[in-house]
Order: sequence, then structure tokens, then C-alpha cells
Amino acid sequence: VTAHFTDGIKLESIDRVIFATGYTASYPFLVPDPVTANNRVAGFYQHIFRITDPSLALVGQVRAALSFRVYEYQAVAVARYFSGRAKELPSQAEQDRWEFERLKYKGNGVAFHEIKPDFREYFEALLDIAGEGAGLPPFEDKWADEAFEILKAKDEYWSRLKRGQDRAKL
Repeated sequence: VTAHFTDGIKLESIDRVIFATGYTASYPFLVPDPVTANNRVAGFYQHIFRITDPSLALVGQVRAALSFRVYEYQAVAVARYFSGRAKELPSQAEQDRWEFERLKYKGNGVAFHEIKPDFREYFEALLDIAGEGAGLPPFEDKWADEAFEILKAKDEYWSRLKRGQDRAKL
């Protein structure tokens, strides 16, 4: 198998591609531990900034969020915030209210961190935090369509592979 990248690089003779998902959150070095019994990371505004101490930020804690693109937007928002070039975060009370409303909307489990179907709203929130001049394009609906095509192709691949294994058992 050969992997083709958008920059023209090719990696040949690849034996396996592993889709690694479904991790359990773990931040044992944070006291108190923000991970709830339901695997939700509590107390982080927009899934990024610790509400009680925004000098601590997480990137990548979201799910069903157009992964690497959203990680880039989160990282830019964090970098600009730490460099003083981002918009001020809302008050702690407003951040707490965001978390409370999110709990009502998505629940107290891992779905709390699921961005789907609200891609546009989340990307706009990240752009708002990053502020003017962040250099990130506005969200485009086609991004979700493209991501779902990739997931569909992955599912079809695994189905073909499974069918082949089932035939081998006959």
C-alpha cells in the first residue's frame, strides 16, 4: 500500500494504517482531576481553557469535530491567547454558564465534547477567541462533507476486509 499526501510526498510499502479512536481521558497530573466518572473533562471553557485558571489549555479534547482542522483552530486560539493577541475570554461566570448550558445540551458524558452537528458554531467561536488577524479561513460546510466521505471510505474498507476474513473462514 502507498500513502499519498497532499504535498506530493508518497510513503510506500505501508503494512498497516491504524485508526486509533475511543481513548479514555486521563490527566493524573492535574489536581483536582478534571475527568469525571463519565469520561468528561470538566471545567474547561470551549473544551480548551481551564475556567479557574486559563493559563492551562487543552487542545484536542473534542470529538466528532473534523479532527485535525479543529485542532489547528484550537492551537491558534491558544497561541494567540497566550501571546496577548486574542480576544479576552469571557468572565468566569460566563464560562461557567457556557459549561452549564453545554451540560444541558449534550449531557455529562463524552458526548459533552462532541461538536457534531454544530461545526460552524464551534469554528466561529474559535475564530472569535483567536481574534482579528489569526489567518484562519472561516468555516466552510464542505469541510464536514469531505470528512464524512473519508469516514465512509474507512467504513467501506473495514467492511471489505471483514467480508474477506469471513470468506476465509468458510
